[in-house]
Amino acid sequence: MYKVADAHTHIYASKIAEAATEGIFHFYEFPYEEVPRAGTPEHLYEISRQDRIARCLVSQVAMKPGIVDVINTFMMEQYRLHPDFYVPFASIHPDSSEVDKLVQSFVDQGFFGVKLHPDYQKFQLDDSKMDRIYAACAEAGLPMLIHCGDRRFDYSNPDRLCRVMKKHPALKVIGAHFGGFSVWEDALKTIGEHENIVFDISSSLPYMDLDLVPRFFEKFGIHRFFFGSDYPLMTTSQAMEDFLALGLDEKTNQAILYDNFAAYFGLE
Repeated sequence: MYKVADAHTHIYASKIAEAATEGIFHFYEFPYEEVPRAGTPEHLYEISRQDRIARCLVSQVAMKPGIVDVINTFMMEQYRLHPDFYVPFASIHPDSSEVDKLVQSFVDQGFFGVKLHPDYQKFQLDDSKMDRIYAACAEAGLPMLIHCGDRRFDYSNPDRLCRVMKKHPALKVIGAHFGGFSVWEDALKTIGEHENIVFDISSSLPYMDLDLVPRFFEKFGIHRFFFGSDYPLMTTSQAMEDFLALGLDEKTNQAILYDNFAAYFGLE
């Protein structure tokens, strides 16, 4: 039995969870089937405990500056309820004001990092207006979980992340979806030189050429990869089936499923 951390999940207040979940499915053009309570912290906690998941990194995407505080208050409320389970990431918006104070407040509240989604929030990852956010997070030592890649857009593709890292080499980044959702070959070619980038493997294995997976591991090193589901797009148990089907050895499985994540965030 492996110890497991899910490095990529999303939770929402009950009153918006159904609409938010349906919106995610429609955004990615995935078939949507309503699941009672999907997207709520209660549902994620319940199914994760059933599947013996030890930790879940949770986040939300702020679609406008005015809801940043509301989202972050909600996240910290959930963290206080289950501090040994949730690993909360703060929300921020490209147009957020007083960024230095805002990022310091994330540190003071106990957030583990900051979430960005350029495709949802509609900004180019390497836009110069983002430099103040990257600089503040680098200074604070807060990792940024960044959605990377989508062949339908050009907001978050790997080349833009590389330009960010050249300007902010101290920034710690978790490149979601192997660093390039639906443009995985681009990520494989461009990202490797930046040692401060690690990766989660969420929302990827069912859709990518699996021959690329060992190439990612060989080029970047197993220690730089975290397991993730992208709940509520799929459950952790569904993502686990896809991951274990790769047929990796037990030591590699345990590293990706939990140990790398725990070492990165200083967890037991």
